[in-house]
Amino acid sequence: MIVYLTTRGHRFTMRMYLDSWGRPLADRIVPLTYDDVLAARSLRAATYVFADLERLAPAEATAAGAVHEALRAHGMHTLNDPRRSLRRYDLLRALRARGINQFAAYRVGDAGAARFPVFVRCENDHGGSRTSLLHDPSALAAAIDGLVRDGLAADELLVTEFCDTADGAGIYRKFSAFIVGDRVVPRHVFFSRRWMLKVPDLVSDALVAEERRYVETNPHEHELHAIFDLAGLEWGRIDYGVRDGAFQVWEINTNPQLLSFQDGGGPRRLPSHARVAVALQDALAAIDRAAPPRRLRMPRTPTRPRSVSNRSSLAIARGLARRTGLIWHEERLRRWARPLLAARGTTEAPADSGRVV
Repeated sequence: MIVYLTTRGHRFTMRMYLDSWGRPLADRIVPLTYDDVLAARSLRAATYVFADLERLAPAEATAAGAVHEALRAHGMHTLNDPRRSLRRYDLLRALRARGINQFAAYRVGDAGAARFPVFVRCENDHGGSRTSLLHDPSALAAAIDGLVRDGLAADELLVTEFCDTADGAGIYRKFSAFIVGDRVVPRHVFFSRRWMLKVPDLVSDALVAEERRYVETNPHEHELHAIFDLAGLEWGRIDYGVRDGAFQVWEINTNPQLLSFQDGGGPRRLPSHARVAVALQDALAAIDRAAPPRRLRMPRTPTRPRSVSNRSSLAIARGLARRTGLIWHEERLRRWARPLLAARGTTEAPADSGRVV
């Protein structure tokens, strides 16, 4: 069994995978929230993947770290140590200090040292840039003021130097690869004439062939291993570009979109998706190691997760599921209920609403 841990509201990444290309692993992977394990009376013997680390508040990371330590002491296999793994800002600073990245990221208070142009993004989300390219200090100050007026805290923002990785034809490439235990699994290459890439908006026979060579040959495996080691991560997806032959790392997402039948690019990209699906399934199966025969009994703590103290009907149902052990069977129940709901003309609960079914 693999237990995949995320913050509340973000299990949909693994669920989308298990509902599509990952169906062969659906009975082996259990997506739970950190609230679930912190409220549990005992934890089943399994491999535990500590995902979604960038969304954990400091106190939550400390609590998750204590669970990680207890699991390891009990002899269970874990991926990602919440107290050791580098988050985005610290990783970007470390990569710059080692001469790997040719650009730097700054907190707002230190942004006077930045080289323009720059853009502003949030430190702990995956929405990309919150601004266009900013070419001088006055434009940067105005952009930060606007983001703060919109409700973002200044200490959540990162000012990042722009690093131009376009080729001679003006095409940008965003490479992405997973780390799964000790395996690097290449995911895709996105192509665009825009520097901010979230979808593959350039798709041609030549570019599809280039992407296919990337997923087939895994050309950057050695270099990516070293970067994942620096970050202290055994699970996640790295997004990066290449400039003059040098890797430029944008981020490592510890709760990434994996694979789904909704992936873009049309039918020409399907052979690459299929190859990645096989490699990812093999890598996930490899981390599902034999575990100790006994569960880990969890100590009672005076501080309970926020969702447990919430007295809404959904929270009460979730608490009941935790106490009765239904959370360990939630995915199987959800799959069982789906055709029944469809026959009644209703839809299932949102993918991560917290409902048991």
